[in-house]
Amino acid sequence: MFTRTSMSPETKEVLSSIIDDLYGNLVQRIAEGRKKTPEQIRATIDQGPFLSPHAQEQGLIDGLLYEDQMYDEVKAKLNNGDLKKVSLRDYLRVPPVGAVGKQRIALVTGEGGISRGDGGSDFSGDNGIESEGFDKLLRRVGNDDGVKGVIVRIDSPGGEVFASDAIWREMNLLSKKKPLVISMSDTAASGGYYIAMTGDPVVAYPGTFTGSIGVVFGKANLHGLYDKLGVTKDLLSRGRYADIDSDYGPLSADGHAKLRKAIDEDYRSFVGKVAAARRRKFEDIEPLSQGRVWLGSQAKANGLIDELGGLDRALDLVKEKAKIPKSERVTLVTYPPKRTIFDLMFGQTAEGAMESRLRGVLKAWQVRVWARGGMMRLMPYSINVR
Repeated sequence: MFTRTSMSPETKEVLSSIIDDLYGNLVQRIAEGRKKTPEQIRATIDQGPFLSPHAQEQGLIDGLLYEDQMYDEVKAKLNNGDLKKVSLRDYLRVPPVGAVGKQRIALVTGEGGISRGDGGSDFSGDNGIESEGFDKLLRRVGNDDGVKGVIVRIDSPGGEVFASDAIWREMNLLSKKKPLVISMSDTAASGGYYIAMTGDPVVAYPGTFTGSIGVVFGKANLHGLYDKLGVTKDLLSRGRYADIDSDYGPLSADGHAKLRKAIDEDYRSFVGKVAAARRRKFEDIEPLSQGRVWLGSQAKANGLIDELGGLDRALDLVKEKAKIPKSERVTLVTYPPKRTIFDLMFGQTAEGAMESRLRGVLKAWQVRVWARGGMMRLMPYSINVR
């Protein structure tokens, strides 16, 4: 993304494959919902976008109503007098029917990029998945005798190699203590896929971005920028490769070879861990790797995941592993827990000056991962579906 002005043939092939599958799924779902053929829906889409009257003419919607008219129709169908409107905040506080049972299942959520953390927080989200805090969270779940099984919900495009490996280790230790199932959300790619490789069942949605089994290293050469700014750097180093990641010059041929060897070794380790977890040969997994991103439906066909589904299917599988009857109600205990006002006020660590300035452009974890440098298990591009 930093060295080309256009897509590489490989990137174009991968993204075209993803778009074809996403678009085909969109057309099929609309066709089923509107009781039309896929060919009719494709033809309709090619004529859009539509104003609402034209959308009705095309059969994409059933009627045109203002909000008050819609509520009148709802009241007429319910035949129950006035409607009581509930805010989203109040609605989210209502526990699902039948969600409480004697047995406890932990739902551990890891969201965002993976980076090294200071261990001062168990949380993930805006700051991404910080390895030390997330490892501490996994250990707490593993040591809780009241937890009968664990679902780890992953939504991550990956991140730092060291942090991913630390979480992978802790995930495998947890797998030895508790029945474990992996549930992939929107994205579980590169390092996000790596940490899921425990050998336990992996469930993903048909449209989950996953795979991206690869390693990337980035080093900026800002010498020209420094020249424009009138800034010079004097480097004093000891050791042949001590300045290998300096931003004040290009890589030497020896430095390039040194890094290439390390990246190749880390890549082989990644592929080997996937092969072991998926119970397949290295030679079977490597052609599916090479940094390629797959949709969940494609990953299922290639044996990179076990099943297509969401949390409901993951819950069925973990109950089966924990020998809990499928019909028995269980209590889902979420980790990390909801943050209190004190957590929000005092739980944040101080940010560096550069991270603070770039927060408006990039997410905090992205700044942290790129600023620290080093090898990364990170998706080679970001994908936004609109």
